[in-house]
Formats: sequence, structure tokens, C-alpha cells
Amino acid sequence: DDHILLLWNQTNYAKKIDVNLGENTAFGGIGLKQDKYYDVWDFWNWRYVGRVKGNEVLSQSVRKNEMRTLAVREVRNTPYLLSTDRHLLQGDIDAHNIAFDAQTNTLTGTFDVVANDTYKAIIPLNGRSVTNLTVTTPGVDYSYRVNERAGYAEILLDAPKNTQASFILTVSEANK
Repeated sequence: DDHILLLWNQTNYAKKIDVNLGENTAFGGIGLKQDKYYDVWDFWNWRYVGRVKGNEVLSQSVRKNEMRTLAVREVRNTPYLLSTDRHLLQGDIDAHNIAFDAQTNTLTGTFDVVANDTYKAIIPLNGRSVTNLTVTTPGVDYSYRVNERAGYAEILLDAPKNTQASFILTVSEANK
């Protein structure tokens, strides 16, 4: 249950925009499952908005003439892709075959990396910690950093030419 939410302030002044997340789309909501939790990522401001329940009202202070673009993704029990910085669809067209293997505690997949432009991906860890990141595509520089407070890892990839970079993110067992 994943969504891209666009909050467009077409005025010349900042304003608060509220969205009733569980409300039917015909009435201004986005129809989220009211008993589920969702992670929200702000694409243009590159920040974690937080974890919300599907029956909540999401409030954002949107600057004048701004289009706030938010990824709203249902929380999983395992690490998963929340957002990327490549396209405003945040992984829907530039991330491929992203999957978590519970046997090996690995998240794997492939990202479309543009030459000389750092690619970033946000991975909620859900009570786990990163133990290793490997990129198997030759010529790709890679690193990661963890935001302990918000509980996510940010993968960073750089390449001298356009490439598809395959990665393996190894995580610890889930905290009980």
C-alpha cells in the first residue's frame, strides 16, 4: 500500500495543508488502511517526516508556490525501500527487484545510477542494524549512514558512468 502524495500550495504565502489519510480519495483523502502504519518521506526537502497511522490527519506547512512530494509507504516488518532521490516517484522507476531475504537477513536489488551524480536511497531498518553493504557492480563507489533516531539507513552510490548498481545490504536480526 504505497502512495506518492503531492501537496501543492499555489499561493504566494506559506500555508498548512491537512490530509485525512484514511479518507476516501473522492473526499480528499488517500484511502489508507486505517489500522496500518506508514512511513512518510519528503522528496524535495530530503527528510523523514515520520511514521503515521492510516486513520490520522497528516499536516504539512507548505511554502509559497511549493509542491511538497511525499512517499507514503506501508511499514513492513523487514527493511524496505522508502525513497530514492533520482525521480519524484521515489524508487518506482529507478529501483529494481528490491527484496528482503529473511534467511540471510539481506536486502538486495539494483538502482539506476547516473554518472557523477550521487544516488541516494532510504531504507527503514525496523529494529535492525546494518552490518554490511556491498555493491557488486564494478566501478561504483558506495557507502551508507544510519539515522539512529529515525531508524533508517541512507545508501549512497557514485559512478563515473551511467550504470545499474546491484547491492546487498546485510542487517542484524530484528530486535525482539
